[in-house]
Amino acid sequence: MPENAGGQAGAISSARTFGPADQEAFARLSGDRNPLHMDAMRARRLMFGQQVVHGMHLVLWALDQGLAQADHPVELRGLRVEFRRPLLLGREVGIQVLRAGPEAVEMELEAGGVKLAWLRAELAARSGQGAGPLPTWLKARPCRELDAGQAAGDQGELDLALDPGLCQDLFPCLATRLPPDQIAALLATSRLVGMQCPGLHSVYGGLELASQPGPAAQALLSYQVTRHEPLFSLLLIEVRAAGLQGTIKAFLRPEPRRQASLDQVGRLVEPGEFQGLRCLVIGGSRGLGEVLAKLVAAGGGEVALTYHQGAEEAQAVAAEINRAGGQARCLAWDVLHPTSAQASGLNGWRPNSLAYFATPFIAAGQRGEFSLALFRHFCAYYLGGFLAALASLRGDAQTVLRVLYPSSVFVEEPPGDLLEYAAAKAAGEEVCRQLGCQAGLRILAPRLPKLATDQTASFLPADPPEPAPQLVAALRALQGL
Repeated sequence: MPENAGGQAGAISSARTFGPADQEAFARLSGDRNPLHMDAMRARRLMFGQQVVHGMHLVLWALDQGLAQADHPVELRGLRVEFRRPLLLGREVGIQVLRAGPEAVEMELEAGGVKLAWLRAELAARSGQGAGPLPTWLKARPCRELDAGQAAGDQGELDLALDPGLCQDLFPCLATRLPPDQIAALLATSRLVGMQCPGLHSVYGGLELASQPGPAAQALLSYQVTRHEPLFSLLLIEVRAAGLQGTIKAFLRPEPRRQASLDQVGRLVEPGEFQGLRCLVIGGSRGLGEVLAKLVAAGGGEVALTYHQGAEEAQAVAAEINRAGGQARCLAWDVLHPTSAQASGLNGWRPNSLAYFATPFIAAGQRGEFSLALFRHFCAYYLGGFLAALASLRGDAQTVLRVLYPSSVFVEEPPGDLLEYAAAKAAGEEVCRQLGCQAGLRILAPRLPKLATDQTASFLPADPPEPAPQLVAALRALQGL
């Protein structure tokens, strides 16, 4: 629940954490059930790595807090919103009031010192009754899946609707201060982007609305895409509803990355060159770990690949290998909560090599600053989880365990917003250097370039190289240790 509601300009006036129940409630109110917000398993394969709080949910919550001190009904004369970063589910977000007055309120939302969104609302005393009573429920519709060409020429209308009881529960101040049709119109913009245009592959980028003089309109939101900028995957959508007119910025986000098949990566491998290699691939259900598991199998080695959430994905990779005559198994493994029982899932199968690809979503930090909390978050994966995996596999000094620990070229020249990630990888390299001196361990920590995975998905045109050539070279180097 919100804390410290209200407040003066310059202070953090409210803070809260959004959970699954909040997502479900807002989806019922708005009709926006895009899997980026609502499906934990699908969202982990999308460009932000996990579920994201609806942007308009944040805006309406912020406005609700900003209008807590208003003592009379008002209406929006204008609203500008810029979404800068997504808020991941389960992260605390705070509101910083930049300006608060009877005619305007300006706020920023931030999480962990990172600016997420900015908004400014222009207000006036309520002058009319709006469009009249609204339907209280929305007809469920499937999420449209438009490509760039289809979205660029799209136009249409969405019905406005508002469940007054649910609105009162979520936004008690807005429910009594703002006209219902304006609240419904803002909710409809979320449904427009997330479900209608662009629909499935969408991200809400921003909004600019201004009052439109004239008689009360029907309870509809009309929209038309007026501009498509392929270079930035950007759509500009003109909208009209509830006496407001303006433009939405929406982005077409890339689809989840499909890695090369076993047959494709097998062309890079000599028959039998990895014979005798028994490799445990931590984080092998997708991404780089998936590709490495296929390379080992294509070269005649045996693999066991682990997953934390993606059991079906891991099973699909193992099934692809086994259908082709290879040897693969999969098992659950939580690097953040390691237990001695995890390795027992190998059922007596003893690996002679470890490939450690466990990673969180590589979240960017605030440029020019260093977040100790974010650094520790990365270290929990790249050091804590790695050391626990090593401890569970170490045998006697006479048995050699070969370890592939992928590092990053960002260690050398980290981007300004990836300082924490680069520092954690550098710490992991030093751990590998120290441990590599011990008997029974041979550790390779290559600095890999930016490769094509879900982690490197971007709105901007980019063509990162396929990971298989880099990984097969690393495997060969590992064998030579």
